[in-house]
Amino acid sequence: MISQVVKTENTIMLKIGKNSWHLNRHDNINLFDSISALIKQKDFKTIEKEYATVIKEISVFSNKHLIVSKNRLRLKGDKDYMPPVLSEKLRAMMKAKTDHMPLIRFWKKLKKNPNPESIKELYTFMQATKIPITNNGDLLCEKGVMERDGKLWDLHSGTYDNSIGTTVTFKGEIDLDRHKTCADSGLHVASPDHVRKWYNENKTVQVVVNPADVASVPIEEDAGKIRVRAYTVIGFAPTEPIKEPVGEIIDIVNYTKPNILKKLTSKEIIKLVQYKFGITISDKSKSKKRVLAQATKIIKEGK
Repeated sequence: MISQVVKTENTIMLKIGKNSWHLNRHDNINLFDSISALIKQKDFKTIEKEYATVIKEISVFSNKHLIVSKNRLRLKGDKDYMPPVLSEKLRAMMKAKTDHMPLIRFWKKLKKNPNPESIKELYTFMQATKIPITNNGDLLCEKGVMERDGKLWDLHSGTYDNSIGTTVTFKGEIDLDRHKTCADSGLHVASPDHVRKWYNENKTVQVVVNPADVASVPIEEDAGKIRVRAYTVIGFAPTEPIKEPVGEIIDIVNYTKPNILKKLTSKEIIKLVQYKFGITISDKSKSKKRVLAQATKIIKEGK
């Protein structure tokens, strides 16, 4: 039973029994808005009924699901211990009562990586280069691209289609040598800071990478980029790099559905299009219907 509710513009805290559940709007905008509407209606029974699984996943996941040994953690039923830096970060997030499930999802994917060095070194590299993760536990990186014939292509070879919505996969054997920052055998993505330093005159896109697909983590942290087997282009890179450890990611596929897109305000729709496609919609008319029509057209053309 929900005994306490604290809501601000960007956060929600629900006291459920002995547990507290926290949600940041930037982590999951659709879930945040849905629960906010129910809070406004004081419909707490529906919150408990419809979102019980989500609430349980975030609030109940605690030390009883983890095995602790010499300050290292592993999931219950799992023989693999997390790298020390990951264990330390997870424990800090749990202590601060922030949503640590994105980090759990990240680890579940990372431990499936066939390269032991990537498992050991990836999160240390991510912290040093400020690469955030998504709510689903994927890396949120960026990449410089060029435009040709109405499509976006990689800058290195010009042969990989990097148009928004495309999943790019390397075919062939990848060079796993960590001493080679650049190699032809593999795909490269980079931290937001690295991209802004070296590709500030190019178009840049935002990509997500499954931790299991990170083939090689460079020895030098200031290299700023990693070699991967695959990545998915989700939109144009935002003007300012994401600085939170868990970055906001908007699912373009879901948001093109009319019943979901209509739930957003005009400002949120404009932000979505600007954030993902680099196109600014004029809201001089202040008509949500017109903004919605323009956004729908832009999103469909960009898919």
